[in-house]
Amino acid sequence: MTRTGPGAEPEKAMMPYSALGALYDGLGHHDYAAWGAYLTGLLEKQGVTAGCRVIDAACGTGGIAMELAQAGFQVLGMDISAQMLSEAAEKAARAGKPVTFVHQDITAMRVHRPMDAVVCACDGVNYLTDDDALLKFFQSARRSLKKGGVLLFDISTEEKLRAMAGELYGEDGRDFAYLWFNELEGEGGAQVLAMDITVFTPAPGGLFRRQRERHRQRLWSRAQVEQALGQSGYRLEGVYGAFTTIAPTQGCDRIQFAATAI
Repeated sequence: MTRTGPGAEPEKAMMPYSALGALYDGLGHHDYAAWGAYLTGLLEKQGVTAGCRVIDAACGTGGIAMELAQAGFQVLGMDISAQMLSEAAEKAARAGKPVTFVHQDITAMRVHRPMDAVVCACDGVNYLTDDDALLKFFQSARRSLKKGGVLLFDISTEEKLRAMAGELYGEDGRDFAYLWFNELEGEGGAQVLAMDITVFTPAPGGLFRRQRERHRQRLWSRAQVEQALGQSGYRLEGVYGAFTTIAPTQGCDRIQFAATAI
């Protein structure tokens, strides 16, 4: 645990993506165009086409939301991180993309009228670390969807997250640096990967500002996810290896789920 000096209290971690929000796109190396095209294809396969209303839950910096808007969907982006939403709104304004962003917890989404689809990409579901939170997200999405509406979401697999335990990552960029350490917590079917990330960014006087965040991602099994979906008013339409339309294979890093509200 990091301390600021002899006998000091442990440094308190900030909310996830408070510091990383401004750096996220540069660090994530996501191909938003390809990811957006993949999700657009899955939506169209389920009858959700251009002009339909779509929630991008846990939208982050809005990269996927803007790709969905480019494909012709009416997109509402939601996230619990104010910093990520600020980045998303600025990016959408610069690109001239008509996306609305709102500050909401995805386990308690509120919309004025039923939506045609809810999308949650890039580990949003992994950040739901207990059974109750997972059910609340599925139920919240179901309340936000019209009957027959589509829910698309992915998870980083147990194998991927378990392999990250004990690893130390870091990067020394031109105007930032970070250190990232991972530790596996819990046991059995309720394990969580705890990620301690310390970010260094420029400060006045040639100094650097240090900020620490703690991220926690649940190792969800496919069986756990499918059980929670069944309890929340969905029919499972497909389970795929990420960015494909074929069944996931052992060792894949990400699994994509497609479900319909019944």
